[in-house]
Amino acid sequence: MSKLNPADWDIHWQRPVVTSMDGHFPDNYDGEVLAFWQQAITGNSGHLADLACGNGAVAWIADEILNRPDPRVQVTGVDIATIDPFKTLGKNPAQFPKVRFIGNTPLHELPFEDHSIDMVTSQWGLEYSDPERVIPEISRILKPTARMAFVCHHEDSYILQDSRIRAEKFDILLNHGDLHGQYLALNDLYNAKASFNKVKADPAFLSITAEIARTVYEIRFDFRSSKDPSIQSADDYLNSLAKMFPEKGKTRNPRRKQKILSGMHQLEATKARLDDLFAAALSADDYAALIRLIETEGFTIRESGDLLYNGRFSVGKALLATRG
Repeated sequence: MSKLNPADWDIHWQRPVVTSMDGHFPDNYDGEVLAFWQQAITGNSGHLADLACGNGAVAWIADEILNRPDPRVQVTGVDIATIDPFKTLGKNPAQFPKVRFIGNTPLHELPFEDHSIDMVTSQWGLEYSDPERVIPEISRILKPTARMAFVCHHEDSYILQDSRIRAEKFDILLNHGDLHGQYLALNDLYNAKASFNKVKADPAFLSITAEIARTVYEIRFDFRSSKDPSIQSADDYLNSLAKMFPEKGKTRNPRRKQKILSGMHQLEATKARLDDLFAAALSADDYAALIRLIETEGFTIRESGDLLYNGRFSVGKALLATRG
């Protein structure tokens, strides 16, 4: 059973971000994560499939390893979400002749012929699927002599610990005091009046702005009660809402309501992706079961364990397996 809602990830991958954890890896994976892929990805011909590819983080790394300076290995990214990494990231397909992407495709229905793929990779993706269906499907498409490499979220990783804190903050922004509902009410008042003086003269103005001020104060207090790097981004978000309501000049803005709703929907989608992460992260038993599934398909585990970033932060379980 899939542990995600593709529509929430559609929203994420429409942004010009390369990874699913752009707060930690804004440009692409680096450090020990990059080193793992540089060690795992090998070959000078054939076809590599990157599963749950998103905007192509591992696919771009694979292309750099395998196809520079001479493009010889086909790199295909597959994702269940609607994706278009070339367009979203502003990359020219002519500069990446061996890279392509296929969206709207679940991992248990891969669009490849039997025994046609030399290597399968996936970073923070396999665990969102149903491994009991996906591992046999991966085995089907891989050649008798082949490799697979995964980095998977697990329950005790630094990523999960940090994400739990972030999820609490998104809950505050979305649910504390009905912030967006209050701003939508203020928007209705603004759009009903021709000037700020008329807005200010309306008795509803004082009550609505007092509610907003109280809610914003409480949200900022809650954020500052913990040492969390998302405080600044929360302040920026709150300030962006306030700036939609000028205290001089024109008050009517037909696009303001959509901007408020769009911001709210972005928060909801991000919170939903965090909930997906919590559901997908592997327990110790889940990870042991995944290894058994891989071994059942005739693969030998060559590497398995915590992937430590900066030498101390576990960002997932890294696994490399070969067959033949």
